[in-house]
Amino acid sequence: MGILNVIKPVGMTSHDVVSYLRRLTGMRRIGHTGTLDPGAAGVLVVCLGRATRLVEYLVGYDKRYRVEITFGQATDTMDGEGQVIASGDASSIDEQALRRVAMDFTGQLRQVPPRYSAVKVAGQPAYRRARRGEPVELPVRQVRVDELRVLRFWPGEHARALLDVRCASGTFVRSLCHDMGEALGCPAHMSFLVRLEVGPFPISTAQTLAELAQLGPERLAEVFVDVGEALPHLPAVAVNQAEAEQICHGRFLPWAGLTDGQLVRVEDANQGRLLAIARYHGAQAVLKPEKVLC
Repeated sequence: MGILNVIKPVGMTSHDVVSYLRRLTGMRRIGHTGTLDPGAAGVLVVCLGRATRLVEYLVGYDKRYRVEITFGQATDTMDGEGQVIASGDASSIDEQALRRVAMDFTGQLRQVPPRYSAVKVAGQPAYRRARRGEPVELPVRQVRVDELRVLRFWPGEHARALLDVRCASGTFVRSLCHDMGEALGCPAHMSFLVRLEVGPFPISTAQTLAELAQLGPERLAEVFVDVGEALPHLPAVAVNQAEAEQICHGRFLPWAGLTDGQLVRVEDANQGRLLAIARYHGAQAVLKPEKVLC
């Protein structure tokens, strides 16, 4: 069981990374915690073995991206992989205007996901319908952008800018680039993207696929992320051997001192090994296991 912080390379889908790790380790139970587009690179959190049962507690983390936006062209996919559907001269855009618009795109925003995305429409990913030429109507969703900084700006007919984005899970950076172009009166698309952080997983501690291959399956545990680091929002509860046996059998454990409804990591007091994710039920003063991992 383990959690890996992986750098997904450009040109691979998130599922491609999972398939690669299955071949490397010989394990079937492997899953990622959040899709990253094939044309993008960066942090992809992957769970192996029993750790796949933790995916639901890892999917909602905030994200940080480095993104390049190119003005003067809009594409059907809203990124550099698509077909150009609108063109215009971006020479009139200057850095000050871009910075003013960037301020308008922070906070709570209403956003329409790209047609070419994995968002489900009538049970199917939107991109499948779009590729078949079917009409795709995606509902407006509420997203949150905490920070949007202009790092560099290159003026011209196809002006470009490099941005740093911190946002909530579920925010589409492609849509953000497209909408900023519309606000500036010029077609635009996302021409480069790298994911720098997923919650507590920074790119500085991530492993490339080549590094993982060099380690091999025998030494992969050396770069597993500690569960406490991976789930810092869940406080740890240490239990003795008798209590551990109860938890491992899925039984309720009498407990006190927690907030009703609170989720916790239940760990072995001797080894610090994760045994379960449990929820505290205040009315009964018990810990109820939700995910047993022992």
